[in-house]
Amino acid sequence: MAISRYDDRELLLNDEMMYKNVFRKRGLKFLTHYDTAVFQRIHAGDYSNIETIQQAWKIGDRFSKLAEFYYHDPSLWWIIARFNEKPTESHVELGELVFIPVPLEAIFDLYGV
Repeated sequence: MAISRYDDRELLLNDEMMYKNVFRKRGLKFLTHYDTAVFQRIHAGDYSNIETIQQAWKIGDRFSKLAEFYYHDPSLWWIIARFNEKPTESHVELGELVFIPVPLEAIFDLYGV
């Protein structure tokens, strides 16, 4: 069973007037979007079967690019994001160490996938 980054996320309706130009340009009265993901902390004992590859975050990095390189599947970007407790790339600072968990089977077990 595949897991989606949208599982257990609330769908929000955005009709804030501050976005009226966006709505007008798109011919819409409102936008819908998902709320920002909040990740549960992983406890130290849960790491026993997980190894990590460390990489310093650099200009042009994206979770999907890292997932493509390490997992050969960019759609698994959310694993790196969740493992690092960073819901989006904007939560990572330039030069910050990002941890890529391996092997995938162990991280799937950890997340119940």
